[in-house]
Amino acid sequence: MTRRLWRPLRVVWAGGRGEGIGEGMKGTEGVPRRIVLPGPPRKVYHVVRVLETWREVGEWWRGEEELQAFRVLTEDGSLLEVVFLRKSRRWMLTRVYD
Repeated sequence: MTRRLWRPLRVVWAGGRGEGIGEGMKGTEGVPRRIVLPGPPRKVYHVVRVLETWREVGEWWRGEEELQAFRVLTEDGSLLEVVFLRKSRRWMLTRVYD
């Protein structure tokens, strides 16, 4: 079972260069390593494994943004999907698996 969400969050990704995602990712660059949900209550997830990643272009004719999606496993066993919206440079939590 899953919960679908559209919740803003902060992501720190591999490479220690701050938040965001680089164009032309190579290796682990651009891979989420820590996910922070603002509170209250504030929750920090430490990513132990990226299980899947994909890109979606959306309905561009309706103004939807291109996004980069990640399905990740966290240190506490949570399975999450997060996306990076390329144009607005925002991270969102989109799904939590129960």
